[in-house]
Amino acid sequence: MNFAYIVVLFFGVSGSFILLHDIPGLLLYHKKVQAKVKAGKRYVVTNPVTEQKNKSSGQYGKPNGHVHVKSAVFTYEENGKDVMATAVNLVGDDNLYLNSNEIYTVKVSPFNPHRCYFPAIQLYRGCSIPAMVFIFVMRLLPKLGALMFLGIAWLAYTNFILK
Repeated sequence: MNFAYIVVLFFGVSGSFILLHDIPGLLLYHKKVQAKVKAGKRYVVTNPVTEQKNKSSGQYGKPNGHVHVKSAVFTYEENGKDVMATAVNLVGDDNLYLNSNEIYTVKVSPFNPHRCYFPAIQLYRGCSIPAMVFIFVMRLLPKLGALMFLGIAWLAYTNFILK
């Protein structure tokens, strides 16, 4: 019985957090500005174990790492000065779909001008259809996981606590 309370608490709080964590970003970042983006640079993080496996199997030219992307930098003008800001809601692969030197609308925090919120709908601009589907699915999977967590909490509540 006590374990059921812990399960409901864990899955309920986790699911609620995952589902609702974008709301503070929407509320805190409310000053809209036009900003030019400089896309993040790509770099490879090598894996020594994979490198050793490739060398031992005679595959010298095979890649042995993962491509990572640094955060994109948005530059906007405020009081006649250029201000650089990084988006707080872009995950690593989202930076691949931003076009350099293109102007996007971002929401800037009045408390910290070097942080901004990038509306995710703008990621679809200028992308191919497979890229749009990939972005949509990768943004939808955490929300589906949150709904699954809330479902587990509800099932544990109705089956073990209410009985």
